[in-house]
Formats: sequence, C-alpha cells, structure tokens
Amino acid sequence: MSAIALLLLEAADVDAERILTALSEGGVDCNVRRVWTRAALSHALRSGRVDAVVAGSAVPGCDPPAVIAEARAVAPEVPIVLVAAGPLDDALERLAAGAAAAALARRLERLAPAVLRVVGEAERRRDLDLAVRRRDDLLARVAHQLRTPLNALLGWASLLCARRLDEAARGRAVEIIERNARVQA
Repeated sequence: MSAIALLLLEAADVDAERILTALSEGGVDCNVRRVWTRAALSHALRSGRVDAVVAGSAVPGCDPPAVIAEARAVAPEVPIVLVAAGPLDDALERLAAGAAAAALARRLERLAPAVLRVVGEAERRRDLDLAVRRRDDLLARVAHQLRTPLNALLGWASLLCARRLDEAARGRAVEIIERNARVQA
C-alpha cells in the first residue's frame, strides 16, 4: 500500500506534533497536509487525493459536527477520525455524529490503528463499488448482446406470422431466424 494521503485539521502546533508523532510511532506511512480552518479543509478535500481526515480538538470555530458535515458534503467517501480532548463521552458523541473513528487525546496510541482501520475499510468499499460497477457493465453488455439477435428473430417471426411475405422473403426470413438462433445457442 502506498503512503496514506492524510489531511490534518489542527490549529495548535503542539497538538499537531503529538498527533503526527503518534501516527509515526504507530507505523502509519502518510503524507500529511495540514489545514487550520473549515474553509481550508473543504478546499483541500476538493483539490487532490485524500485518504483520511484527522481532525484535532483545538480548531477555533470548528466543532466536530460541523467538521463532519463539511467533509461529508465535499467528500463523503473520505473517512474522518476525530481526536477528542475531553472524556470518553466526547469521543462517543463524535462517532454518533458520523466520524469513522475517534481517539482520545490522552490515548493517542490508539490513533494509528484507527487511521489504518478506516483507510482499509474505505479502500475495501472502493474496491467493492468498482466490482459492482464492472458487474453492472458486464450485465448490460450481455443483455444487449442477447437482445440484438432476439429482436431480429421477433421481427422476422412476426412478418412470417402475418403471411405478408413472398416466397423469396420467407426463405430469407427463415435463414435470418436460423442464423440468429444459432448465435443464441
């Protein structure tokens, strides 16, 4: 797996450094782009590959539900991991608000596994979506391939049933019906 493209929303330099250290010590290979505001988060999500967002707790004017709503509106497929500075209740509220995961600021050793898990889940979801699109495309092509000769069969059969064809046209109709039936076999 290539390096994770991580978007870090954190205004406090000390907290950002703690988050980056926790990710590094946890074995997360990532390219980090740091933003400080909700507007910058929105812009960054629109302008390049982002595998996950880690949102810290020290971002003025960025309460977790607003951050989640902003990110979901711009890039619903990108998982968000929130760092909760407060008690466990804060982390649970953030999960309930739509975050893919939450980690307590005082237990940042849990951040790296959470990021790896949500990025892996998002990758599996993308792979599944791709497989479903490929299956649907295949089924559409197969259905088209089946319908094309059947349409000719039905058309010529209806002309034969109407008994409006001369002998030469009837012979041609039988040939076409036979040829298209063989294609279907």
